[in-house]
Amino acid sequence: MVRFLAKRTVLALFTLWGVTVLIFILFQALPGDAAISLLGSQAGNPEAVARMRSYLGLDRPAYIQYFVWLGDLLQGDLGQSARFDQPVSKLILDKALNSIILLVGSAVVMFSVGIPLGIVAALRERSLFDRIGMGVIIVLGMVPVFWFGLLLIYLFALVLDVLPASRMYSFHDSNRTLSILVHLVLPAITTAAISITILARVTRASLLETLEAPFMQALIARGIPVRRRIWRHAMRNILPIMVNVSGLQIGWLFSGAIFTEVIFSWPGIGRLIYDAVSARDVPVALGGILVVGALFVLANLAADVATASLDPRRREAM
Repeated sequence: MVRFLAKRTVLALFTLWGVTVLIFILFQALPGDAAISLLGSQAGNPEAVARMRSYLGLDRPAYIQYFVWLGDLLQGDLGQSARFDQPVSKLILDKALNSIILLVGSAVVMFSVGIPLGIVAALRERSLFDRIGMGVIIVLGMVPVFWFGLLLIYLFALVLDVLPASRMYSFHDSNRTLSILVHLVLPAITTAAISITILARVTRASLLETLEAPFMQALIARGIPVRRRIWRHAMRNILPIMVNVSGLQIGWLFSGAIFTEVIFSWPGIGRLIYDAVSARDVPVALGGILVVGALFVLANLAADVATASLDPRRREAM
């Protein structure tokens, strides 16, 4: 197990290094000049632009900029925001709790809908519930996140007027916790929509395959009750697969929340990244994307370790 953990940790570190290279190249390829975007009314002054480019380090070759940024990163320094004149790490920490709230709410929606839906569909294979449920799941999985979020806003905020359309809470509500929970409903459903479809389909397929396995037929021949066969044997057999997929989806929830936070004006890391990209505040955008990528990699690593702990065969295969 120690060898497996070390191998996966090294692979995760290489993946994170690849993420740093990729996002730096992407920002280098963006059109426009960050110095001009940040100067505003002074953008027409060549001397001011030159000073700003020197201050931001943009007057150096791209590979030197990358290694300087990577060196600071290895020391725990994500850089300084030229727009807010604050450390990037502070800006991200200020928004981290809001993103965690959205992540937890989305995970609750994903698990409470995706897994039960997949189990019931598998136990009622080819029934009306299975056909309708899986049909809806397939359609939902093809809908873009931003379009689905706008549809929910239109239905529940504009037409029915039962849920708020934006922000994290209302300043007029005396109960701040209740206000956050009410504002969380639509963003959590939007963020979890695609993950629900994946988790439900994987749960259904895995459970159907397990129910048809030879050891399940042997349990039927021995007269083991249906409920015991399903919950003690079948569910235990598909648990490693569900844990692995759930870990992947937790990482996706955090990365997918970027779109949700923009649509619903949720003040999290995703909205911070969007505003930083729009303003060409490169250190903030790089730091935010790196944090999201790191959380995605860590979620995958945790899922691999948990899966290997539950199923030694997977540990040997990996």
